[in-house]
Amino acid sequence: MDILRFFVGACLGSFVNLIALRYDPDKFLFRREVVLGRSRCPGCGKPLRWFELIPFVSFLLQLGRCRRCGAGLSIRYPLVELAAGLIVLFVPARLEAFSVSPLHPIVPIAWISAMLLLFLVALVDARTKIIPDEANILLVALGAIVAWYVAPHFSQVTGSFVGSSALLLGYRENVLVNRVVAVVFSALLFGFLVSATRGRGMGMGDAKLGLALAVLFGWPDVLLIFVLSFIIGSITGFMDIAFRKRTLKSHVPFGPFLVLASALVFFWGEEIVGWYVGLIRT
Repeated sequence: MDILRFFVGACLGSFVNLIALRYDPDKFLFRREVVLGRSRCPGCGKPLRWFELIPFVSFLLQLGRCRRCGAGLSIRYPLVELAAGLIVLFVPARLEAFSVSPLHPIVPIAWISAMLLLFLVALVDARTKIIPDEANILLVALGAIVAWYVAPHFSQVTGSFVGSSALLLGYRENVLVNRVVAVVFSALLFGFLVSATRGRGMGMGDAKLGLALAVLFGWPDVLLIFVLSFIIGSITGFMDIAFRKRTLKSHVPFGPFLVLASALVFFWGEEIVGWYVGLIRT
């Protein structure tokens, strides 16, 4: 069953990669030509047959090359499929370990969809430096679905991926109030950053993604996401400058950092907070 779930995830990853590579910033993210268009070799442009599109298998059997022209295929393809397979495999397991009561079946489906969509956002932003509004709208919708179905079980000690540490920052009694606090905080933070940098250091796409994450994760999880994303972004920026890959004036897409931080909080939020608390106590 786990193998089948992983393979389904890998197939979804192939689809996510296809959309990310075909996305045109001037057009709709999920337009018909992108979703239903034939896959082609990036080298010779020949349409790929069904047996050339099997996740992992096709790449390995063809030794990472086009069967016709011999052009090398990017390692990105199996890596994206691997990541998506792991998402579909481990997101439900994380939710089962995290929840103190049975979850509605739609909750893991919504979270898998949200994680795959966030993965798509990271890939698109890394390539185009644009976060599509359509993706943010879908994330808000998925966040609303999650909030609706976890509301009956939401309390001071449930509903947060940082565990009991969430009690330190309050607003845990009502899921609606919790989301409103998260959205207001996100709006104030990113509103200030966009205004202070005049859109050059932080764009509106990042701000909209921050609001979507607030609806999806709630308070105080979104606070930890923002803190981690700034830390990861700063470390990455310093390393790029040190190795002269970028300069201080270079524009670095922030979406991938928000997405990576979201994944860290989802899977290891409680452990990260516990590690930090233990660190400051020593």
